Amino acid sequence: MNCVESMFHQLPQAADRLTEAATWKQGARHWPSGEQQTLMCCRVIDETHDVKTFEFRTEDGLPVRFEPGQFMTVWADVHGQRLERCYTISSPPTRPYLVSITVKRVPGGAMSNWLHENMQPGKQLRAYGPSGTFTATASLRQRFCICPRAPASLR
Repeated sequence: MNCVESMFHQLPQAADRLTEAATWKQGARHWPSGEQQTLMCCRVIDETHDVKTFEFRTEDGLPVRFEPGQFMTVWADVHGQRLERCYTISSPPTRPYLVSITVKRVPGGAMSNWLHENMQPGKQLRAYGPSGTFTATASLRQRFCICPRAPASLR
């Protein structure tokens, strides 16, 4: 059972959500960056020996709107201490039912090591909504290119 199937398995009343036109007409909801939600891990992918991708869905199973380049701040209690870290969202916004982060294990890194050792399908993580303006659509202002004119002898 993949992550999306398991999401609907837990929410039987939403079994036909992907095939209902209303789902796509309403689109994904805005998740404010200052609002916390619980994320449920539904898949862990070993990318390399020290990099893992963690796929999450929101607790209510609703889609989330975000832009490429945005990040999420996640937090967890690690050895009795609350740790917060920011990770770029690595899943595409065209798949709004899943939100992924890809984490490289850092020697001595408290959060990256905790995620690599503890996060697995079924576990929860708290997160703040997508943030950041380093996106392709954040700045649509006009750009100029200044090109020097070639000397007359080269024209």
